[in-house]
Amino acid sequence: MDQLMKNDSGIRRLQVADLVKWVEAQGWRRLAHPNENFFVFADPEVEAEPPIIIPIPRHTGFIAAHQRMAEVVQTLAAYYDRSPRAILREVEAKPPRARLHSLPLNGASASSSKARSAKPPKSKSQRSNQ
Repeated sequence: MDQLMKNDSGIRRLQVADLVKWVEAQGWRRLAHPNENFFVFADPEVEAEPPIIIPIPRHTGFIAAHQRMAEVVQTLAAYYDRSPRAILREVEAKPPRARLHSLPLNGASASSSKARSAKPPKSKSQRSNQ
């Protein structure tokens, strides 16, 4: 998998708001965090222990912001088993595409009986109506 660096043109073009919208569209959960310089998200798999956490800089004005953005894209690429460039293309596409589904992090293949379903999870209201 190719590595993105903080000086990569794709990282330099990446808008914080676009990345946040894309992550939220994928079902990542925003967490409260004491550091006001970051948006912090936990992976959409509620059962994950410990959860995967990604901190997204709220702005690119501080010295390590682009490095942090590159790290976030790398983490998302690994999570979804895609290239960092593919993640950048998805984030830059407007509006965000429908939710992606990752492969299990335990190394199981997509054909495994434990692989995640292609169906999005049911909302609370859908579950309570059953």
